Parts: sequence; C-alpha cells; structure tokens
Amino acid sequence: MEDLITPDKQRKPGRPPKADSAKKCVMVRFTDEEYARFLTMFETFNGSFHQEADL
Repeated sequence: MEDLITPDKQRKPGRPPKADSAKKCVMVRFTDEEYARFLTMFETFNGSFHQEADL
C-alpha cells in the first residue's frame, strides 16, 4: 500500500516560506485622543524621514 504514495504526494502544500519572515507582531489600542497624537507624531517622523532620504 505504501508503494502508491508518490514523492509528489509527500510534499507539503501551501506557499513556500519567506526567507526573512516577520517574527514580531504588535497590537496597540488607542483612545481617540491618543490616536490623534500618534498620527501627528507619525506624520512628523515620516515627513522628516523622506526629507533625509532625498538628500
């Protein structure tokens, strides 16, 4: 009976693993006020990051 299993059938199905997959997962909960502050900080950082990258 084992002779009926071909090497093709023994392979693991699904997507091949990524070479550098994410190892960390973070979840943050904000109040409306905290979220507004976060967005302001993020936009400030993101803008300064792009300006430095353009130099």
